[in-house]
Amino acid sequence: MGVASLKKNFQFRYVYKKGKSVASKYIVVFILKNNVEHNRLGVSCSKKIGNAVLRNRQRRLIKEAFRLIAKELATKDNKKTKNMLALGFDIVIIPREPILEASFDDIKKSLYILLKKHKIILKYA
Repeated sequence: MGVASLKKNFQFRYVYKKGKSVASKYIVVFILKNNVEHNRLGVSCSKKIGNAVLRNRQRRLIKEAFRLIAKELATKDNKKTKNMLALGFDIVIIPREPILEASFDDIKKSLYILLKKHKIILKYA
């Protein structure tokens, strides 16, 4: 169960223009419903984050956090949380400067909360 990527500039701009956003201390998440049956993820790091090495590290951490969240929600023994990941969304994540001091768990928790606010993580009975 992989996640497709947003790669082209026009895809990012379309999500910024038409999508909804929520923010935390570490990241901003833009969400827009798409017409495909899977989610597409894009991470956009500005130069405020630092040099290319730091930007790429934050990009990798965010993608891994999203992958782990999706994996945890897709497992069969998900009886504890009773949540699932909604499909059919374009998701753009933008890290903010304080992310440089954040641990991986902080990033993952922040992303989980923002996805829940956007109703990408749904409850089921």
